[in-house]
Amino acid sequence: MVEKLLKFRSEVKKRKPTFRRQQSNQFAKFKNDDRWRRPKGYQSKMRLKEAGHRRMPATGYKSPRLVRGLNRDGFKEVLVYNVADLMKIDSKTEIAIIARTVGGRKSLDILNKAKELNMSFGNVFGIDKRISELTKTPKKKVEKKTEAVKTEKKAEPKKEEAEKWS
Repeated sequence: MVEKLLKFRSEVKKRKPTFRRQQSNQFAKFKNDDRWRRPKGYQSKMRLKEAGHRRMPATGYKSPRLVRGLNRDGFKEVLVYNVADLMKIDSKTEIAIIARTVGGRKSLDILNKAKELNMSFGNVFGIDKRISELTKTPKKKVEKKTEAVKTEKKAEPKKEEAEKWS
């Protein structure tokens, strides 16, 4: 049942237009601003839904209620900030997503625990590969030349030029 609804949702989303603000093609301040704003003008052709003008969002473009908020595979996406959040997830209906504010050390703990529990993530593809990236030791930084050496090199030609002109 859910699989049919997911397929239906993808077909509906293909037909759905991108809703753009009225006159966004005419004004530079709206060029890159794709946020929807309802037209409120008295004679607005878009508000009156006249033929040949852009469409407005309507309830007909909604997804079926049972699959609303689910990802492509039919799982509800849940943000994970620590290992305790990971333990609350029901792996049959939900899928974990590591939040973007989680650092390397904590995400490493989350990934190791998920590997033990045989869980999957929506935004980590290849748990073993990601763990190896996080455990890799950083390369040593190349020593930079000191400021004193740079200033000496710059100062020497100036002295020579001064001697030439005197």
